[in-house]
Amino acid sequence: MSVVNRVLNKLGTREGVGDKVARVKTGAYGVTEAARRAIRPSGDLTDREVAERYLKALYAKWETVRGYENSPVGVQEALLDCSYNLGPSVMLYEGVVKGLYEGDYRRVGEAILSSANVGGKSSRGLGKRRAEVYNLMFDGAIQYVRQYEDGTLAYLDEGGKTIYKYTSTKGRHETSSIGVLTV
Repeated sequence: MSVVNRVLNKLGTREGVGDKVARVKTGAYGVTEAARRAIRPSGDLTDREVAERYLKALYAKWETVRGYENSPVGVQEALLDCSYNLGPSVMLYEGVVKGLYEGDYRRVGEAILSSANVGGKSSRGLGKRRAEVYNLMFDGAIQYVRQYEDGTLAYLDEGGKTIYKYTSTKGRHETSSIGVLTV
């Protein structure tokens, strides 16, 4: 199964519908108006068809990024999934670009984990989403996401040991609760 198809299948179960946190309206498979515009569909397409075409377009862009094609499949899936969720600007994140080029996938993963925010404010739910993507790269390493009052997100392994900690610049998002989520 191709990287695009594996990510597409996961999106069907992972992406939410609505606009509660990020205030971006999404349909099934997390399809946004930006995704529809990006593929310029002629005629009516289902959300699944839009998602598949958008993933293929993103994959074609990733193929031009140095180090992507030689990276492990889990890294490819994680980056494709992340760029679907965050937009193609992920390809410009310093940690992602340098990490791919150097084969430092831990650095790539940390860049993904530190993007769990809306408007600079951390979100425990997005932290869980980023942990799921990270786990594609590192075989289920993160089991829990803990959010603290100040907005800090701690990504924890099965024994509760911190794998990575991220503190947002503007604190905790108003829709995000402190506490722990299981990934």
